[in-house]
Amino acid sequence: MKACEQYVAQYDAKVTGGVAEACYQGQIGNQTSCNASLVAAGATKDVAASAWEAFR
Repeated sequence: MKACEQYVAQYDAKVTGGVAEACYQGQIGNQTSCNASLVAAGATKDVAASAWEAFR
């Protein structure tokens, strides 16, 4: 989960709130929720998709 959060912090630093919860959703296998939550928090779609991949 930390890899996901670190990826978002590194590539889309303006995103702060909701990242931990979004990454948790990804960790438990809910990629759709992870991506949607990261985008809702302000991440680009590319960053959201790559963040999920960061800890797979």
